[in-house]
Amino acid sequence: MFRASLAVLLLAASLVAQTYTPLFLDSNNKASSGLAVSISRTGDLAAGTAVPVVGTGWGSPARWTSSGTQFLPILAGDEAGGGYGINDVGTVVGESIDVVQQHQLIIFTSRGVAWIDGQVVLLSDLATSGDTDIEPFAGLALNNHGQTLGWGKRDGVDGLRGFLLEDGVMTDLGSLQGTITGSTEPYDLNEQGTAVGSSAAPDFFNHAFVWQDGVMTDLHVSSGVIGRNSHAASINEFGVIVGDADPTADFLDYQNAALWQDGVVTYLPDLGDVGGVIESYARDVNDHGTIVGTSVTPNFEVHAVMWVDGQVTDLNTLIPPGSGWLLANAYAIGNDGRIVGEGFSLQGLEAFVLVPDSDGGFEVYGAGCAGSEAFVPGLWGQGDPVGGGSLSLALTNGLGGAPGLLLLGLGDQSAPFKGCTLHVLPLSPLSVPLFLTPGGAGGGQWALEATLPASVSAGSLYLQALLADAGAPSGVSVTNALRLDVAP
Repeated sequence: MFRASLAVLLLAASLVAQTYTPLFLDSNNKASSGLAVSISRTGDLAAGTAVPVVGTGWGSPARWTSSGTQFLPILAGDEAGGGYGINDVGTVVGESIDVVQQHQLIIFTSRGVAWIDGQVVLLSDLATSGDTDIEPFAGLALNNHGQTLGWGKRDGVDGLRGFLLEDGVMTDLGSLQGTITGSTEPYDLNEQGTAVGSSAAPDFFNHAFVWQDGVMTDLHVSSGVIGRNSHAASINEFGVIVGDADPTADFLDYQNAALWQDGVVTYLPDLGDVGGVIESYARDVNDHGTIVGTSVTPNFEVHAVMWVDGQVTDLNTLIPPGSGWLLANAYAIGNDGRIVGEGFSLQGLEAFVLVPDSDGGFEVYGAGCAGSEAFVPGLWGQGDPVGGGSLSLALTNGLGGAPGLLLLGLGDQSAPFKGCTLHVLPLSPLSVPLFLTPGGAGGGQWALEATLPASVSAGSLYLQALLADAGAPSGVSVTNALRLDVAP
């Protein structure tokens, strides 16, 4: 089996959309409604906002696991809140909201917070140096490398600002208009600390931007977006950025889902007409390049969609007929292919998770071993590992340009190796040489797509990558292990 499997893994192919089972994230029935906007790379944790069955009716920050909804605490005296970003260990960032009613007016005051080990902490309390005069309104995203992306108000600046918080240092991302004018709203960052979002440009419209190492680049201008507005919503480890942009030179400002790669903008197909009254929005992209978001149909219904290799699919067509769901917005996708968002069920507006259907599958296990600048490389699998099915492997966050080996194991036994741990023992005599893309610490990536033959034998293959890394104590870094279960 394993010699055949090696040949299969080297057979290039295109990943195809598979079917899904829609599940309530609120499996323990604690919420009356909700929406999930973020998912961990491992796909087993999600964050968002939900309304408790018992309470005041205000939305509360929520984290979802396989056990259902867990409501997160808000600051003393506050009434509401929301979770917006989650990492692989379950740390969540978002906002806690004080709601005050004055006569017929309701005033909302937001403060940016993080939930660390289940405890709510003000982001302003974590900032000890840098641009600490920024008052955080919300934490929007975070990674596993100790960086948090947020949004707030800074003294002396005309507009709201995005910030990056790392090791107590708060850094103003700036704006495309200048240092003291123009609002900036970031949306996402990857493990390498590259942030994306939208910022007020000199023409006073919102332009998509990418920010890295203190430099903000106007994606709208550099890629030649024709219309007036654009937004960058998500970035993966390969530097692929997705969002939306106005593709026409008119004054209607209808947005179309867009992808930026290597400085080039590509408009993604939607469920209506590109540039017409129909709109679409790309919300997230995982490290396999699968994109999820929202498209408005020609009869003005809002549908959750997926883009694979530039082709759009209504996610409602990939779930069982008669399921009782209308999937409205897909907000995030994990590296295992699980998708979270919001949709209409018989119970109302609910948070959902779509679980890929397959008799085979992938399971991430075993910790990786850090390389240069403490980046821990990851190995991820997505797809349908059955006879005739397609799959994708992605290796992320190694040392840029480094060589390595994809080890093929016969089991999941563990043993120490050069200060790290191998989790795929005993080893097969076969391995796959690989070379990571150029980049610095954490900037090396590798990907492979394959199709399994229809007559493939059932069984399990255990994968783990060993990478050369001069910045690691022993000269190597190691990914997590990945079990690939193949079904005939």
